[in-house]
Amino acid sequence: MRESRMETQGSPARKVSIALLPVVGLLTMGISMPSCPGQQAIQQQMDALQARATESDQKVQSLTTQVATLNKEMADSKALLEQIGQTVIAQKDAISTLEAAQKALEERLPSKGAAPRKRK
Repeated sequence: MRESRMETQGSPARKVSIALLPVVGLLTMGISMPSCPGQQAIQQQMDALQARATESDQKVQSLTTQVATLNKEMADSKALLEQIGQTVIAQKDAISTLEAAQKALEERLPSKGAAPRKRK
């Protein structure tokens, strides 16, 4: 009698396989069923968002490169501006020196209204 009882209840492996049969059936149906229109729309939206994200990443990279270039150009411009400032100051000093020398020469020369000296 015990043997007949074992046959009706089945082995533990058989119980597990019978319990998994509905799960396997549902998975098979889910894989083999065509996707629903809502799922297609969601996939299209996801693809569009991914394309926009990629485009945005490219724009950000481009802008980052432009900002780095502009920062370098700005630093170069500041350095050149400092050099130009120093050159202008040096030229101003040179002009002041020339003006002072010109005034000294004019003071040593006779004025236009005075009679020229006669040579002997």
